[in-house]
Amino acid sequence: FCVFFGMIFGDGGYGIIIVLAALFGLLSAIFKGKKPAGAMFLLLLIGLSTMGWGMITCSWFGMDTNLLPQWLKDLSVPALSNVTANISSEMDTYVSQNIQIFCFTLALIQLSIAHLKGIFRYIKSLKCLGELGSLVMLWGIYLVVLNMVVSAERFPMPSYTVPLVLGGFLFNFIFGNYAGNFGAGLAESAKNIVSLLLGVVNVFSDVVSYIRLWAVGLAGGAIASTVNEMAGPMMGGAIICAAILLLFFGHGLNMILNVLSVIVHGVRLNTLEFSNHLGMSWAGFSYKPFSEKE
Repeated sequence: FCVFFGMIFGDGGYGIIIVLAALFGLLSAIFKGKKPAGAMFLLLLIGLSTMGWGMITCSWFGMDTNLLPQWLKDLSVPALSNVTANISSEMDTYVSQNIQIFCFTLALIQLSIAHLKGIFRYIKSLKCLGELGSLVMLWGIYLVVLNMVVSAERFPMPSYTVPLVLGGFLFNFIFGNYAGNFGAGLAESAKNIVSLLLGVVNVFSDVVSYIRLWAVGLAGGAIASTVNEMAGPMMGGAIICAAILLLFFGHGLNMILNVLSVIVHGVRLNTLEFSNHLGMSWAGFSYKPFSEKE
């Protein structure tokens, strides 16, 4: 979640503000002799994560990288940095593809962890082979995603991709519904064959879904840059106060929108994509606003 938060906010300057707010809350509690709230430690953690991603990509309050000091540029990772992206349109595409690869690799790691947990959960049953099949299928589909979404030229599909997907699906079909009786498990899989086939497509969409981290972060960066462009012409004139107010309002609004994006997208990747692969189902109470309590 902290990685998702940092990528969605995507700006080291915003990370500094979050870290300062967290430190203020922690120090205030300490000076008052109270135990710091756990939320302050979480705020500090996600602030540091945001700073880290901003440092890697050289994103600081949406500023043009040409205006940043050289030492900040040197802290960034060239393959993911806006400094590299600003060289040319080809390099911009290259950096965008690298961030997409990073997002899909995050998907591969997190969803693989879900299936590894499943393997250990059913380690004393043949059902663990069904989880192993899902894991193998996930790795095959990851290669398909790189080829189809990122670049077919950079990632030609290996010859073993289809065997990985088909082999993983076969293992999942045979052992995925095993519950002590081999024949009953096969019958259950045959009965749900349509759902299992659609599951292959769902795995593809789950991996691709992580691209939202790049897309939402890109949108936030565009808003920050637009705010700077709007305020820039007023900074040297008599209406500099209006420019400062515009910067505070624009970047403040952007941070609020980023918080909403984290709730919508960052939380979703954990509670939907990851949880589905983990085999976790969420429970609750039906919302019946007009019903009477007995």
